[in-house]
Amino acid sequence: MKRNQTQIGRSATQSEVGRPLRPAPGEARGYRSGEVRVSGGFSHLATSATIAIIAGGSMTGNRATEAVEPARRPLRADARRKREAILSAAVEIFAERGVDIALDDVARRAEVGIATLYRHFPTREALITGAYLREIDQLCDGVDEMLASMPPDRALVAWMRRFIGYVAGKPGMALALKSIVFTSDAAALQASHDRIYAALGQFVETGQRAGVIRTGARAEDVANALSGISLANSQPGTEERANRLIELLVDGLRYGAPGSQ
Repeated sequence: MKRNQTQIGRSATQSEVGRPLRPAPGEARGYRSGEVRVSGGFSHLATSATIAIIAGGSMTGNRATEAVEPARRPLRADARRKREAILSAAVEIFAERGVDIALDDVARRAEVGIATLYRHFPTREALITGAYLREIDQLCDGVDEMLASMPPDRALVAWMRRFIGYVAGKPGMALALKSIVFTSDAAALQASHDRIYAALGQFVETGQRAGVIRTGARAEDVANALSGISLANSQPGTEERANRLIELLVDGLRYGAPGSQ
């Protein structure tokens, strides 16, 4: 059947959802001949991705990957290792080159066969979603350890610096997020919202109990302020200014707290 070549003129955000990764005979692996290619210019997407990452959402503590994956038989240890290797390789390559890559490159770096990649991630979007949610989980894992090792207000500063560094340092993943947003993967997007709001809520609530963050501060307010800081400091060389703004934000959260008098 002849392919619909009008796909080529569509924007990246309008690309089809769920297209299988496996190419037709005679086609190069990666994007099919009728698909939109997206290349270059990834860094500017980090700013819009910041808003998408933390805007909206509720406060639940489930890991993002667990929230979107249906109940299934637990993977064997070897299968889990291969799946993690694929996701790790995908994150690295997306960060280096964006998502306009041949999926063979991911399989090769993960040291698995291409059939194994297809078995775990039957569509390009599934791989992008899996890699993105893995990054969100890694960003939000360790909150308990941070709170155990430093005062909650200082832990919040450290985590927000980590978040800003994640967005600025992973422009390929920012594009992956943009793909998730515009391909209507609502469950994945909601899971990322929930995970980040839960992390911020844990810092704020722990700080309030310790008397170092003012009563009435809310995680969603902190999230909005954090997105503004990231938007204002998306260019290289602005890390120092972003850190100053984070300190100012947390100083405001301390104001009026019993322990700050």
